[in-house]
Amino acid sequence: MASHGDVKHDYHLVDPSPWPIVGSISLFVMALGAVVWMKGLGEASILAAKNPILFYVGAFVLLVFLVTVTKLRDGILAGGG
Repeated sequence: MASHGDVKHDYHLVDPSPWPIVGSISLFVMALGAVVWMKGLGEASILAAKNPILFYVGAFVLLVFLVTVTKLRDGILAGGG
């Protein structure tokens, strides 16, 4: 049985990352929230009356995502993690 160091490939396989899906979902929620905020949907829901809460949730998650990924990348590039 070959150990991890013995495997030779012409390509590099990286571990799956959750960050692309987190970023895309938060960007979608923010865009949907912007549309709901500007246009308004429904009559008796949280989306009614041009409520900006969905936009702010998406923007907050996107901001946390960007700060987290940047800090992780900087830590890895600096050799700290």
